[in-house]
Amino acid sequence: MLICGDRRRVDRREAILEAAEALFLEHGYDRVSLGAIVKRSGGSLATLYELFENKQGLLRAVVGSAVEERDDAIEAMIADGHRPSEVLRAIARNLTASLSAPRMIGLMRIVMIEGLRDPEFARRFYSEYSHVWTLHLAALLQQWNDAGLAVIDDSEGAADLYFSLLLHDVQMRGLFRTSDDEPSDGRDPSWRIEPFITHYRVQ
Repeated sequence: MLICGDRRRVDRREAILEAAEALFLEHGYDRVSLGAIVKRSGGSLATLYELFENKQGLLRAVVGSAVEERDDAIEAMIADGHRPSEVLRAIARNLTASLSAPRMIGLMRIVMIEGLRDPEFARRFYSEYSHVWTLHLAALLQQWNDAGLAVIDDSEGAADLYFSLLLHDVQMRGLFRTSDDEPSDGRDPSWRIEPFITHYRVQ
């Protein structure tokens, strides 16, 4: 249970993230100052620095917060004992829907630009998010392998392959489409990982 001070801290963090995301998408990352974010969210610069370290840390947290919203449904499926193949298809649908949303496309374009400008930012973003997702899926794949529900000799390599099959087209669409383009071709996105399910004999 959160005590009052902890609740205020969580609320303040969420308010800053919401303000930062809105301003980054409205005006562009470079044009938004930390002062403008504090003005919209309330609080102080000291609190922002304490919570996020700097503007790049805030950007990483904004993207991380947006992506984490998809995880609860997947975790519930795993807890309920759904078949591994269905869990993988659900991850595919969920992740594709999340990354195809205009909000996420805008944020990921910002991340790409900032990553090209600052390789250290790119490395930190990869280690805090992309690599963590790969390791999380790898642990799940290893669990299924150990239970006889899949045949996977290299769980981390398999997790890398899964995301490569799934995300390439999503990222290309996000990078090059305009606001008038259709977000997808209308097919169930899980078709992209069917060869993965077959190859690794995921039940």
